[in-house]
Amino acid sequence: LNSPADTGPLAAEIRIAGELYETLPLTEETQEIRLEGVGGYNLLRLEPDGVTMIAADCTSQECVRSGKQHLPGSMIACLPHQVLIKLVGKGEHDLDAITF
Repeated sequence: LNSPADTGPLAAEIRIAGELYETLPLTEETQEIRLEGVGGYNLLRLEPDGVTMIAADCTSQECVRSGKQHLPGSMIACLPHQVLIKLVGKGEHDLDAITF
């Protein structure tokens, strides 16, 4: 069964240290959110067509290099700071060309 978060407009589900921090809808207005993770910060950009981790003070920078995510179920993770961003919303549980 789909929860309301899985069926509505796209939103960024933000988790820090495994706990749900906030769920922010992707709107027509671009937003930049500073997240204080475990031991450092991440700067997340929310746009109408996806989310991007635009800066972080972690050493690996994998979260920044992951680029813009725009599909339901897509994630951006900063393991050093224990920050996880997951796109939730419409289409996440729909059938696709790979599903039989």
